[in-house]
Amino acid sequence: VYLKIDKKSTIELNYGDKIKFSGSFIEPKENKNTGGFNYKNYLKTLKIYGTIKVNKIEILGKEKQNFIFKYAHLISKKIKEKVNLNLDKEKADILIGILIGDTEEIEEELKENFRISNISHVLAVSGMHVTYIIIGINLLFKTKLGKRKLNFIIIIVLIFYMFITGFSASIVRAAIMAILIIGSKIMYRKNDVWNSIAISLFCILIYNPFLITSMGLQFSYLGTIGIIVFYKNIYVVLENIKITSKKLKYEINKKDTKAIEKIKNILAVTISAQLSIMPIMIYHTNLFSIYFFITNLLVSIIIGPIIILGIIAVIMSFIINPCAKVIFTIIKLLVDILILISKISQLPFAKLYIPTPKIWQICLFYCIFLN
Repeated sequence: VYLKIDKKSTIELNYGDKIKFSGSFIEPKENKNTGGFNYKNYLKTLKIYGTIKVNKIEILGKEKQNFIFKYAHLISKKIKEKVNLNLDKEKADILIGILIGDTEEIEEELKENFRISNISHVLAVSGMHVTYIIIGINLLFKTKLGKRKLNFIIIIVLIFYMFITGFSASIVRAAIMAILIIGSKIMYRKNDVWNSIAISLFCILIYNPFLITSMGLQFSYLGTIGIIVFYKNIYVVLENIKITSKKLKYEINKKDTKAIEKIKNILAVTISAQLSIMPIMIYHTNLFSIYFFITNLLVSIIIGPIIILGIIAVIMSFIINPCAKVIFTIIKLLVDILILISKISQLPFAKLYIPTPKIWQICLFYCIFLN
């Protein structure tokens, strides 16, 4: 349940407290307008089935939660404290969203800018974070440990990271898929990507079946499937786009050629993911971002450094805070650029309003593109 407590109340509640309370139970209201926001269903995705306006509350015990949840919550809290200590509120809130997926403190206007610019996915921990964690652990311990031991450490870290990030759908998907891939290597078996997707989704829905209605889960899985299905064909199309100007060909050197290849790769991934989530995004929001090519291309360049430097800065802040402050200064600049990219949403014709598609139209869209 979601408890509503009077702001004047002097009682201080902390994570893990065992409490006894009395009050009035309020069942969440469903949407009255067809296609409108359904608050009741949204709360179900959070495993909340009602609201209670508290009249009386009593603390029966402190720190009664599972010790894993206890330390995961403590680490999450410490990360927030360190980030808030080194950055101003707006940038701290964004970095916290990027690192651990907590976006509660981000202002609604800024969230809207991210959403319209089609870059709100950077505020959700996902496969990108998992990739950087695996790379980081490999760089730190590869020479000291064997591959088998290293893989076990990666699995443990990924499980604990799921606890820290509150088991959001996108990170659970990415982490379970990564664990299955690593587990198959440990057992000398071949991994199947479709089985990994199915198993991760099954685990999430066992935890909470109502998460199937969550936009975050739908975008995460459809985006991943889109990259798997469409990436190769889209990359071939982009690869076939050749420069016809002889003068321009002569001026382009090897470094420029590599940069163009990277841009093609990023565009192929972006287009693949966008194609797969576009019908569902329009279904839920009735919006289509015109500039998603530009915003996603620009974000893909800076989001990696933000995540890597963010993780390093947080770790350093626990050891040598003055060194961490230097890294946070760089992060501040990168987050400023990220905010600037999100403001592309304020340009003319940045968004296109589209009527809610019918289910058969969405199915037809996927059938056409799959063929």
